[in-house]
Amino acid sequence: MNCSSLTNITVPSSVTELGLSCFQGCSSLTNITIPSSVTKLEDGCFLGCSSLSSITIPSSVTELGVGCFSGCSSLSSITIPSSVTELGAECFSGCSSLTSITIPSSVTELNNMFMLFDGCSSLTNITIPSLVTELGDMSFKGCSSLTNIVIPSSVTSLGSECFKGCSSLTSIVIPSSVMFFSVTERGSEIFDGCLKLKKVIFKGKIPFYAESCDLPKTCNIFVPEEFLQEYKNAFKGYPNIYPSRE
Repeated sequence: MNCSSLTNITVPSSVTELGLSCFQGCSSLTNITIPSSVTKLEDGCFLGCSSLSSITIPSSVTELGVGCFSGCSSLSSITIPSSVTELGAECFSGCSSLTSITIPSSVTELNNMFMLFDGCSSLTNITIPSLVTELGDMSFKGCSSLTNIVIPSSVTSLGSECFKGCSSLTSIVIPSSVMFFSVTERGSEIFDGCLKLKKVIFKGKIPFYAESCDLPKTCNIFVPEEFLQEYKNAFKGYPNIYPSRE
């Protein structure tokens, strides 16, 4: 921990877990070899390893802990093996060089994705598995390069500030399974700062607290015709609400 001059390390095969904050603050670490004996990367394992640009996670690993790679600002690519079933909150927050990531379908526990990719400003593409039921608070906040995201039909709620600051996002589809937008005292702010968002398609009935999500006023909102008036009543001041043709 905080070995700021450490550049390289090989973990011996006798190790089964990389413990709590074990390499936290190792800001010069560029390379690490993790043996196949390791099954878990604990909370904060590589927190602040700002020189780590890539890492291979062996297929023996089943869990990535809370904040595991948080602040790894040079990490540009990572492959999550299909053995992983759990990703901790804030796992990749602040990974500002990460451009693309696929969450395997084996992941069944995401700790509601709280701040999972917060500040991943280079992230342009992500695949979310169909077992995810909630996109948590601030899960994609500050992902300013994200242009497209597919929300699976398993998702039932969007957390506050979920896409806040996603300034490159141009369109998004909200599946009919989404019934709830989380709110704070300031509202949900889900799309606050999404300056290029031009098209939003709601596939079902209006979610609870949808009116507080801070869509741009110029956004074109497409909704099921049977709920058109309900959406117009909720989104007062939004002139471009239309029955969906898709």
